[in-house]
Amino acid sequence: MRRWYVALAVVGAMSVSAPAPAHAQKWFDGLYLGLHTGAGWGDHDRETIFGFQNSYSSDGWLFGGHLGFSVQNGPFVFGLEGDIAGTTIRGDDAGVGGTKDQSQFDHLWSVRGRVGYVVMPQLLVFATAGWGFADIKHVNFSSPGCCGTHGVDGFTWGGGIQWALNNVLSVRAEYRNYDFGSYSVSNAPGLADFSVDNTRRPSRSVSACASRAAEIGLQPSIVRISE
Repeated sequence: MRRWYVALAVVGAMSVSAPAPAHAQKWFDGLYLGLHTGAGWGDHDRETIFGFQNSYSSDGWLFGGHLGFSVQNGPFVFGLEGDIAGTTIRGDDAGVGGTKDQSQFDHLWSVRGRVGYVVMPQLLVFATAGWGFADIKHVNFSSPGCCGTHGVDGFTWGGGIQWALNNVLSVRAEYRNYDFGSYSVSNAPGLADFSVDNTRRPSRSVSACASRAAEIGLQPSIVRISE
């Protein structure tokens, strides 16, 4: 009998002192919304109909908001998220070739799925992928009124980490790429039409976000733009 009671005492002590699983509480479950800010970079290859080619890069800041919904099942988190941002991301070719051309991202948005794993209490590691969209305004300084704004879209992918501060707030850092393909420009009379290819290297962006769940919690994030 004494050995039986000793065994029960040991088991009881082990069950009381054993740490709870990382996913014992659902830190990443429900509807959320928030704000994000960060920076982005892009690369552009311009080619005229006569075969002249030049390349230039763009960079700048972005600021926007996001809305999403996540479901946590044990340590696994699945979700859907949409985001939109205004940007100052722009760059020009410094007049190489005789005319100065500039590409400017006016808006950037996406719809993506997210899959993550809770590696320790309140810490989520995740991957994200979906479809991205952008408005790129092209300016040729030698041809006022030329070029216009071009809607582009393409695959976006990335990942990051997210930390739940409590049941309501969390912060997130995220890196993402966008592949926006190319657009064509009809130039003014006397100037060559051209195209701008954004696929040599995806556009890149990094951003930090703060989100608040509707009746649930807040999440921040970091974003990267790729062309």
